[in-house]
Amino acid sequence: FTENGCPVARQSISKLKALRHKYANQGVLVWMIDSNAQDDPESIEKEARDFKFRPLPVLVDDTQEIAHMLGVKRTAETICIDTKTWTVFYRGAIDDQLVEGAQKPEPTENYVENALDEFLSGKPIAKSGTVGRGCLLTFEPSGPEASKPVSYTHEIAPMLRDKCVTCHSPGNIAPFVMSSYQK
Repeated sequence: FTENGCPVARQSISKLKALRHKYANQGVLVWMIDSNAQDDPESIEKEARDFKFRPLPVLVDDTQEIAHMLGVKRTAETICIDTKTWTVFYRGAIDDQLVEGAQKPEPTENYVENALDEFLSGKPIAKSGTVGRGCLLTFEPSGPEASKPVSYTHEIAPMLRDKCVTCHSPGNIAPFVMSSYQK
């Protein structure tokens, strides 16, 4: 799962391309899903061009039904599905390189690759779940909430605190710090 501007999702692109290449002849399909309510097809296409997503296809989940159905809350969450039974056999991070507050020089454990190797060889999946470390997705409110006016104090500031500042703070993985009103 991805969204425009997420540094963790952007850092995952080369890893997804490598997985797509490695497993292409084994029937494994790899694509990205953008379920962010604020991303439109034009901005997603621009992000794909700017960060060279190709040949990865990007599915635009504009109704957010896929994210809701799978219970996805963050970008960079990877979900591996057995298309014969439509069951999830792995969900979580691609590997252990990106951790909160830091980034290892190289991963020491490749979760998705291990799960795919085990699945394709008919073995039980040793680690079927980990924690994805991406940005929180923004979901469109529905029902009576959809018509309420937005308040910076009650909605925007808490959202920035909860969804952005974790990565956009000194020493973390985001490209800039959100500690003042200045650029």
